[in-house]
This record gives sequence, structure tokens and C-alpha cells, in this order.
Amino acid sequence: MFKRVVIIGFGLIGGSIALSIKKHRLSKELIAWDIDKDCVRKGVELNMIDGFAETISSAVAGAELVILSVPVGEMRGVLEQIDLKDQIITDVGSVKGSFVEDVEAVFSKVPPRLIPGHPIAGSEKKGMVASAEDLFEGHSVILTPNEESDETALHKVSKLWRLMGCKISIMSVQDHDTILAKTSHLPHLLSSVFSESIYSESDRSAALAHAAGSFRDVSRVSASDPAIWADIFLANDLKLIESLERFMVGLEKIKNKIASRNHSEVKNFLERGKAVRDHFSSITKEL
Repeated sequence: MFKRVVIIGFGLIGGSIALSIKKHRLSKELIAWDIDKDCVRKGVELNMIDGFAETISSAVAGAELVILSVPVGEMRGVLEQIDLKDQIITDVGSVKGSFVEDVEAVFSKVPPRLIPGHPIAGSEKKGMVASAEDLFEGHSVILTPNEESDETALHKVSKLWRLMGCKISIMSVQDHDTILAKTSHLPHLLSSVFSESIYSESDRSAALAHAAGSFRDVSRVSASDPAIWADIFLANDLKLIESLERFMVGLEKIKNKIASRNHSEVKNFLERGKAVRDHFSSITKEL
């Protein structure tokens, strides 16, 4: 598809994109940049990429496609180092509103060949060493073009993800951030609240020694990088707070039902939760 693809940011997502591009032979040349030069050197040694650049500006020079795969909080600083020409640019960030704000702050508007994107896939694991060539297969990628977006750029970004095994959804920036607040950011916050609630307990060691599947499943995503997720929570703060407030209302309701020993209402509550999980399991490979 491309003569030269450049990945800016070579962690879990950037590394997995590189492996998938290599697997499906989607670029003649694949270059990466990361502030950690050891990880991109390792990427070359492992044949994940063909080479690496010392600077962002040199990386994007001559690139046909630039994929921005850095944390949300670092995005503006990266954009400021891009000499905007006719490259197609996309990103993988979990918050689209803050990304568009960063783009507009740097370039005064969203360039037509810049297509915001977000693959709905990931892991609580961290770094290039955790990369997987099939990380995105069967998952959705949300693209949020605007009315001025270049149709050819949108088509090429869409096709890239489809060839990597993804399903494409097109929606507005606002809709993306609303949905992700409910389905990604809030669950991560709740997982962290649950895990953090054990932190100051005097019997923490004993409790964890006797924890099993339920604790493992609920606490899993709280093992993700705290710095990255702090950026995400604050970048999507209004939508996240809205979702959290709705959740707290629901939590208060079920607390009262349990306190009143209303077996029927508690059972109905659990059945509705199970129905959502069963529906999710029927439409995704992740169980």
C-alpha cells in the first residue's frame, strides 16, 4: 500500500502496528521513532522495522503515512515537530477531542490529510516487548474524519486497518469520546478504584493471598501504565465524570436493594448485567 510508513512512538501499540504491517506486507519501508532509542534499535534487530530515526522531523520527512502512537499527554509536543507537507497522518489515541484540540493548536485547523483514529484493542502490558502481530485482528477501529477530510486519505487509512484484520467505524469526535468514556475509561477507573481500595487495608497481604478469579478479572486493567491513564482520564474528564455520576447513581440503587434484602430486585439487577456481558461475548472474541 505504501512506500514509506513511519510510526512515532514504539510501545505496545506502535510495535504491534509494525508487526502487523510487516505480516501483511503493507509498506515497502517501515521506520520508527521513539524517545527510547534502545527499543527502536531492538525493533530493527527483531526485524519489526527496517530502521529508526533520530528525530521526529527526520522521521516524517518523505513519509507517505505517519502513525502517531504516543501517549495523549505527549501528542502536542510531537505535532509541533512535524513539518506538514502532503503526508497522510493518523493517530491511535483513546481521546479524540483532546487530539483535535492539539492539532488545531499546532496547525490552526485539522489538515485534510490528517485522519484521527483509534483501534479498540490493547493490553495492560507495557512496551514494545509486549507487541503482538494479531493484536488488532477482529477488533474495531474508530475513525473520526470531518467534512474537510481528504477522501483518498480516509480511504487509505481505512484500507490499512482493514487489511490488518480490523472493522472500521466512522463517527464524530464527540460520539467517540462519549462511547469510550462508558466502555473504556470508566471501566479502567473502576478497576483502579477497586484495586486501590485494598491498598490501605491492614490485612492487604492476607486478602490478596486468598484472592482468586474475581479479583484477578476485576483488577486486571488497573495494572496498566498509570501515567498514560492519568493523561486519558484528564483529557476526557467531562465525559468520564458524566459516566461516573451515572454509575454512582446505579451503585446507590443496588446498595439500597441489598440493604432492604429485596431478593427479586437484586436478582433482576444481576440478570441485566449478565445480559450485557452475554451480548458482548456474542459479538467479540474477547471473553
